[in-house]
Amino acid sequence: TNKSDTVTLASAVTTNIDLCQTAWTASANVTTGTSTTRKEGTLSITITPGASFTTGLLAYRATGLLDLSAYTKVSFWVYNGGVSTLNANSIRLDLCSDTAGTVPVHSYTIPMAISSAYWAPQLFDNGAALSSSIQFIALVALTSVTNTVIQLDNILACDKLTLTSLISTSSSATAVDFWPIKSINGTTIKLSQGANHLASQTAKGYYGTTTTATCY
Repeated sequence: TNKSDTVTLASAVTTNIDLCQTAWTASANVTTGTSTTRKEGTLSITITPGASFTTGLLAYRATGLLDLSAYTKVSFWVYNGGVSTLNANSIRLDLCSDTAGTVPVHSYTIPMAISSAYWAPQLFDNGAALSSSIQFIALVALTSVTNTVIQLDNILACDKLTLTSLISTSSSATAVDFWPIKSINGTTIKLSQGANHLASQTAKGYYGTTTTATCY
């Protein structure tokens, strides 16, 4: 719709793993909670390691049994709410087949450093079908992550449409505009104005003829 920041799909092409509306269970010397600083919905989750935390399992959550075998990729948002840079290769997101969050079948180590107060979209390409029996999601610290507050939001299984995508009503790079994505939830895509554009803020959105069209 002209001047709207919402794009509605005919049918969903992603599956939610966790919309991050409920705090995860914390490991020892870690505090978890929620924040209204978010990309989707009303909340994101917060994970705050204490001064005595070293490495290992930070927090986890039961997802219920998920069959993600129709997808090959996982996409999500991560935010550094601490005062120190979150170093590259310091945290890992695990999708687990057990009910304790200790048997990962898919693991994604975040390869980039994330500055304080910055949202970074992530995309993990498994290169093959994801598991048909995911039951837990977990965040693991591989190195020291003190002085950081890690926030996660909008964790989903996907293929061609991801949180790192740009979308358009044309396949021509010169014909029309392409828009970045703030969030994806089922058939609803929210358009963004940049990495730190939040769910509480309205984007300028699509500008053009109101239409039903192929999404590129």
